[in-house]
Amino acid sequence: TPSASASVTASRTPGPVTTRTPAPVPSFAQNDLVARVDLHGDTAGRFTTMMLSADGTYVTTSADWAADRYVRRLAAEGIALVRDRIMATRLFAADASYGLRLKPGADPPGHGASGVQVSFWDGTRVVHVGATLLIAGDERYYDLPPEAATLIALAQALRAPETWLPATAWRDAAARPYVAAYYRVVIGGTPAAAQEPPFDLAFVAWPFATRLASFGDVVVPAGEVLVGGPQLWVVEGPVRCAVLSRDDALHIRDALFAARAPIWTYEGDAFAVQGILEGRNTAFIAQPMLPASMTCGQDLA
Repeated sequence: TPSASASVTASRTPGPVTTRTPAPVPSFAQNDLVARVDLHGDTAGRFTTMMLSADGTYVTTSADWAADRYVRRLAAEGIALVRDRIMATRLFAADASYGLRLKPGADPPGHGASGVQVSFWDGTRVVHVGATLLIAGDERYYDLPPEAATLIALAQALRAPETWLPATAWRDAAARPYVAAYYRVVIGGTPAAAQEPPFDLAFVAWPFATRLASFGDVVVPAGEVLVGGPQLWVVEGPVRCAVLSRDDALHIRDALFAARAPIWTYEGDAFAVQGILEGRNTAFIAQPMLPASMTCGQDLA
């Protein structure tokens, strides 16, 4: 975890008690999703580069691993064309994963790996198909299976729909910065403090009636999980998770700033803080959610 940049004042008093309750948030059904492209790596966790929801909302990044996100809207014709392109690969009859094939006699050096996964609602369930990416130079040691090559090409096309969808496919083809309506907050232990002395999160005027240590539902009772995004976090159980409206999430951010907490902010209004909470090194991570996103904590368990 990077070192915190905000200073800490030891003479603060704990924040006041509040009775605010979070605003209701909608539930997400599996069939809200049309398709999603995720990259994953040993040091970066899972990172979504494209998502299309059933209402035509189309969110993409400007490049692989880029933190910026843009939104456009497809018409019904465009949604059908995306479905057709995915189905034309004939890769989505069942969940599958395609690894690299070691060439005869090859002795590759050891290193990490990264991959891509395309998720697709086939009309009855979400099918997940993944492939390991071939790192530059590794073509001397490995062959890329044809299925993997097809999936990688599909993922690239889905992230750049303007390169192949006709003008009639769009309800609104102008790409605008994506502003999330909902946030996921993840709260869990960390192996070490971000600074010494650690910031005491009791100094924060927590804006909700449920105290921070009990906020959200336990999604990982024990063990370590990776929380990906602009920064990869290693979080220890019990890990709690909650979905909040944008307004509620930004109330938390404002409270952290007011307490002069060592807060990290990221592109897209994501933010995080690390400190001590009831004697435990704790990370609080707030991430903007994408349309048709998975339920809170599903990818953490």
